[in-house]
Amino acid sequence: MLVQQGNARNFAIDRRLACTLAAVAGIYALVILVEACGMAILGYLQEWLDSGPRKPFVVLGLACHMGVQNAVVTRISEAHVRTAHVSGMATDIGIEIGLLINSAFRRGLPSELAAVRARLQLHFETILAFLGGGIVGVALYRGIGGAIFWIAAGFLATISFQGLTHARQSTVNRADFPMDNDL
Repeated sequence: MLVQQGNARNFAIDRRLACTLAAVAGIYALVILVEACGMAILGYLQEWLDSGPRKPFVVLGLACHMGVQNAVVTRISEAHVRTAHVSGMATDIGIEIGLLINSAFRRGLPSELAAVRARLQLHFETILAFLGGGIVGVALYRGIGGAIFWIAAGFLATISFQGLTHARQSTVNRADFPMDNDL
């Protein structure tokens, strides 16, 4: 078991947990790197293909990337942020408002109210980010065309390389830190 408390904890167990978390972060960074490559391919297709077949390729490619991004965000946030459907987030906002109203009538615990408010704020911020991203995305696509795919690919690759570098620096040779049963 990686997470232990009290006397059962020691440096080796803590280090193994840190290395495991770094490996998980590295996996997400690899997925983002694949997504960056896909965006670069979409940028290439945007320039290379004629206008007829271009649209279906770009639309299907973007749909695939949105699916990957939704899955990654959902996993990283432990399902606190589910970006698959904005309508689902609107439903979550309604549920959280209902919980706030219910808590107000029954004088809920302050910690319970704070948690509901925090989730409500997260849902509102996510919807506003979708709205802002949609507006900026359309404006940029109209302004610079297919180059937006290359810019997005570069941005994603930069994020990925930073994550991979951090994950690589966080992994340690097992021989340097023996586990309990190795002592």
